[in-house]
Amino acid sequence: MWKIGFVLVSLSQKLFRNIGPRVWYFAYGANVDPGTLTVRNIKVFASVPYLLKDYKLNFLHPGHMKGHAFADVNYEPGEEVFGILHKISIFDLWRLDFFELGVFFRRHKRISIRTDNKFFYLYQGTESIPNLKPAKAYYDAICKAYEGSGFKSFSHQKALEKIETLDFLPKERREHVFTKPTKYFPVEWVKAYDRMIGKMIAYLYPHKILGERSGKKSK
Repeated sequence: MWKIGFVLVSLSQKLFRNIGPRVWYFAYGANVDPGTLTVRNIKVFASVPYLLKDYKLNFLHPGHMKGHAFADVNYEPGEEVFGILHKISIFDLWRLDFFELGVFFRRHKRISIRTDNKFFYLYQGTESIPNLKPAKAYYDAICKAYEGSGFKSFSHQKALEKIETLDFLPKERREHVFTKPTKYFPVEWVKAYDRMIGKMIAYLYPHKILGERSGKKSK
């Protein structure tokens, strides 16, 4: 179902050539790097650096490997998160739903925000696990985008400074990241399918973002 839905949305994008409504999408984490959207074939019509108020950056969203985290945001009054507002087509927003697994697997949920006379969407993780760490290449890409933006945010800077990174990207995969055991299918089938989806999603990130080797952040 996931694959069929993704193919249909991607086909619509090509047939209509992104003609139609355009929306704003707030990117943070790896998606501040244009290379990530390029790999995903997302056409960006405009980009604007932006500080999202009353949200806080965290690294509690579990990755595919044990102990590994991706960036996430949570609502917290008084805090700020740096990101980039991208104007994209409605077709690419639907495609992002599949990339962010917000349709079937519920790894993320898409929420809408109206603030500062702006209306946009962002993706928020549905699972939080403490004591996780991001890969250094991933963390460095986020810091580089923030430092190059010209924005200064005390709360965002403070959130970044508290983060420790992984020396190496873990090799041990988490089980049932995307699928859960079911009585209708053998457990080994479910595990194999889960591993396959994990590899496919990892492929959609630029290698320089995830990387296999990373070092601990110097303070």
